[in-house]
Amino acid sequence: MAALGRGAIGFAPFGMDDADYFNYPLGAKSFDDATIHAFASKFGVLGAAMRPWAKIAFAHPTWGAARPDDGTPLSTTMGDWTVTASFGQWQFGQREWFPNADTPAWDKAMVGGMVVAQLSANEFLFTGDHVRVQFGSREGAPANGMIVKVEEGHFEGDNWVFDRIWNGDQTDYGLNIIDKPVWLKVTMGRYR
Repeated sequence: MAALGRGAIGFAPFGMDDADYFNYPLGAKSFDDATIHAFASKFGVLGAAMRPWAKIAFAHPTWGAARPDDGTPLSTTMGDWTVTASFGQWQFGQREWFPNADTPAWDKAMVGGMVVAQLSANEFLFTGDHVRVQFGSREGAPANGMIVKVEEGHFEGDNWVFDRIWNGDQTDYGLNIIDKPVWLKVTMGRYR
């Protein structure tokens, strides 16, 4: 995800064939379903969108993030908006609101990432996994920024196909994409 957000045209992990050779600690300890799923779920959501993503990334600003070793949130500014990726978050609220809430099982795991494109001044397209993505006004921009609409969808050829609207608990605390990557189109706006 981080590579795609920086202009890469693809990504291929080395040594994903079942040859009974594992270069641990540089690679996985074993070649099992969990190892394959760690890559397959991301390749699945990206694979169906690579041609439209390449066109979008050629014409629009992009950014990608992968969970850093210390798990701290990562942010970037795109136009008047700040995009923040955070990792290991409880899905229904901010951690400081509920300090005793159970954290997800993967809270400390080295998983999580996202890639985003700014389609217009107030519209973004992104996907990721094990990540909370938040959009807000950048420092110095007009105040009162908010999410107006979040569409989940997919691509058929180069065309965006709307599947459903996210709202309520799905958007109140950031956009949480856990273990099933999906494409989301976010429209931002401002209130008075």
